[in-house]
Amino acid sequence: MKTYTYAEKFFINWISDNLGYGYGTGELYTISTLKNFLTMIPDECDDRSYDYRNIEKVMGGPVTWLMIDKLCSCDIVEYGCSPRFAWLTDKGKKLRIFVMSRTSEELISLVCNVSEDEMCDIYSEDQQNESEG
Repeated sequence: MKTYTYAEKFFINWISDNLGYGYGTGELYTISTLKNFLTMIPDECDDRSYDYRNIEKVMGGPVTWLMIDKLCSCDIVEYGCSPRFAWLTDKGKKLRIFVMSRTSEELISLVCNVSEDEMCDIYSEDQQNESEG
């Protein structure tokens, strides 16, 4: 059985909980789209804020807003009065660092090559950490 780092476990669980209905097929699209979205958030911003118009130019309106909506609902993106100009939460910053440190192919492989037994161990350990924290 493979040994996973805490960051890998977090990512595997996060994908499973939030974008995990691809069953080995959809991840090619969802993980690549997530990586593209996070790439559009500027490095030079201290708060890692974004302007939705810049993302829409690259990803198109429908994909941009599906990502914004999803990432707001799972505590990755936070906003004041409008998600049009929002920023990453602390959890979002950690997710971005992890995602940006790997290729889309590496992320897809990480998520899609977890055995059922490994997934059970990863998920139960994550649940235990949440209840303790």
